[in-house]
Amino acid sequence: MMHSKSTTRRAFTVLALSTLCLAGRVSAQGSEDPAAYPSRPITIVVGFTPAGATDLIARMVATKLSQALGKPVIVDNKPGAGSNIATEYVVRAKPDGYTLLVETIANATNMSVYKNLNTTARAT
Repeated sequence: MMHSKSTTRRAFTVLALSTLCLAGRVSAQGSEDPAAYPSRPITIVVGFTPAGATDLIARMVATKLSQALGKPVIVDNKPGAGSNIATEYVVRAKPDGYTLLVETIANATNMSVYKNLNTTARAT
């Protein structure tokens, strides 16, 4: 599937801004010393396989975040169940701002398709 440069750039910008906003909001809520954030590597969880569009954009964001924050930012792919596996993983992670989720339209759609949003969910 071919994407134009402007579409890719727009998607990257939206993802980057969303990730940065989430990182700031979560770190302020859960970190013992927000001024020291980040003091260790950050993980960006992607609910899709490596080398897909979502993964590639997440890796670009990870590179820029790592450069901006001076700490490693790791992309961790957890594909399956329409991104529910990745979402559940992040929901269960310690709320300290070090585990971020790349959300897509799949996350919004899953709320309508699944009775329970977890890895054992069955379609309604």
